[in-house]
Amino acid sequence: MNTAECIVKILENSGVKHIFGHPGEQIIPFYGALNNSKIGHVLMRHEQGAVHAADAYSRVSGKFGVCVSTAGPGALNMVMGVGVAFKDSVPMLVITGDNHLNHENKDEFQDIDIEAIFKPITIKTFNPKNGRSSIDNIKKAVKILNNEPRGPIHINLSKNVLLDKSIDHNNCNLDLSSDYYLSSDYPMSSDLSSNYYDYNKIDDALLEIKKSKRPLIVAGAGIFWADSVEELKKIFRN
Repeated sequence: MNTAECIVKILENSGVKHIFGHPGEQIIPFYGALNNSKIGHVLMRHEQGAVHAADAYSRVSGKFGVCVSTAGPGALNMVMGVGVAFKDSVPMLVITGDNHLNHENKDEFQDIDIEAIFKPITIKTFNPKNGRSSIDNIKKAVKILNNEPRGPIHINLSKNVLLDKSIDHNNCNLDLSSDYYLSSDYPMSSDLSSNYYDYNKIDDALLEIKKSKRPLIVAGAGIFWADSVEELKKIFRN
């Protein structure tokens, strides 16, 4: 089994039903694996459209969206859409293909530092150099996307990494109940610092709401992602 086939299997196991993308040379191995998958591929006319479609899918379904492009200009066409998802905290897996590792940083066809471009507009970006690291990174990405804080995660996959055939099919299983793949240097909901949430202010906020005659609450997208819309409505009912 090669890396591409294992990644598709992991996405299947994580509940992914649809992927939005535009194919190209460097990401072809991924499409070969996707062709034998139950995951539906939605062919877009442009990579930017693939990002916006994955964004909309995520907002409507409450699940993370997935979009795919090839290297160079294909990946660059996704930047604006990924930036929007980052600013709006929309969970999304962004997969880009890339040139063979031996052709990196040689100013050759479609050679560009994709990782550096996506890093400022994602909550995490991965650029694995072999198949085993790719599998580990995808599992980490899925775990993060199903937790907090929300936002796009990017993984850059070189063509030869996708074709790495050293993958054991047993490594393609995904245990979403396990915290093994949560990176220790990545803040999750259980250990977020006060820079993210200050729970000490909740009681003060509730007191001010009770004292007010015509309270106005401007609720962000976090209410939706936390599945707390009904809880918010209860405040006004009471």
